[in-house]
Amino acid sequence: AKVLEDGRIYGRGTQDMKSVSIQYIEAVHRLKASGFVPKRNVHLLF
Repeated sequence: AKVLEDGRIYGRGTQDMKSVSIQYIEAVHRLKASGFVPKRNVHLLF
């Protein structure tokens, strides 16, 4: 991962364990359901 000058984080990798993928999706779902609003857009790319 690389931290850019504006504070954004850019990372690229692979996702071999699909169970971790669903954990990310569930975490974002629960945050959204609780009314959490991030300071920046969140993108999950698989």
